[in-house]
This record gives sequence, C-alpha cells and structure tokens, in this order.
Amino acid sequence: MNKYTPKSAVMNQGDLRRKKIIFSENQRSYECINDSDENVIMFHIDGGLFPKSESSVRCDYGFEIDSEENRTCLVELKGHNLKHAFEQLYQTLIYFEENYPAKNFFCRIVSSGNKKPNIESIEEKRLSLYLRRKNYGKLKSGTKKISEKLSDLQ
Repeated sequence: MNKYTPKSAVMNQGDLRRKKIIFSENQRSYECINDSDENVIMFHIDGGLFPKSESSVRCDYGFEIDSEENRTCLVELKGHNLKHAFEQLYQTLIYFEENYPAKNFFCRIVSSGNKKPNIESIEEKRLSLYLRRKNYGKLKSGTKKISEKLSDLQ
C-alpha cells in the first residue's frame, strides 16, 4: 500500500505480524497462516479502497506481504457467479499494477460450494493467462474455505 491508501481500508492497523490472515463472509472464508512471521497489511478493497457506490468491478479483500519479495494477494469471496469473480480479480489486478506496484500478485477465489465446471470461462482463461505472462503467482480457487501458509503462497 502507499501513503494515498485510506486508513479506513487497512484492516489490521497496529497488528502487522498477526499469525492468521482471515477474510470471511456468508460462510466462505480465506485463511493464510503467517508461518514466516512477515509484516502483513490486510485491506478491504470493495467498500474500503473503493466506495461501494462506485460502479467499478473490484474484488473483496487483499493483503500485502511487506518483504523483499513485495507480494500481494487478492481475494474474492463469491457466491455462484464465478465468471464475475474472475472479472473482479482481473480488474483489481490491473488497477493494483498501475497504482500499488508489487513484484508478484496472487489471486484467490472462495465460492459458495457450487462445483466449478470443467470448462474454463473466457474470464478465467484471461486471468490465468495474464498471471502466467507476467510471471505472477497462480490463481487458486476453492469452495467454502481456502487455507494455506504464507511460505507456500504461489
């Protein structure tokens, strides 16, 4: 994040080395264990960095690992519309590249439990291809909950 980031968007002010990074809503959750004891800045994107009234398409949450690798993970907690989730992550990624430069980005989607179809949507292909072309981390999706370690983030 930078000096222009609204403080109201930062979710863990004063607690940068928390052991668990957790975002949850409507029985969906993303959890990342800070096993490498890094400084982590958690932020609310849709309704935090961007007011809900804006018509822009953005993902829900994100966190930045404050280290030499300067990694940022974008998280979308989604109901049923996975195509929209891929579009939200893609648009947020483009915005962050222009305004909050990081060396590596990761994208995560936690959906409500509907099984992902075997056929990739155009939106998913575009996001995956973009991440690959930029040598960023992988797109990871799951139902109800994703749990991972910070040291394994890829």
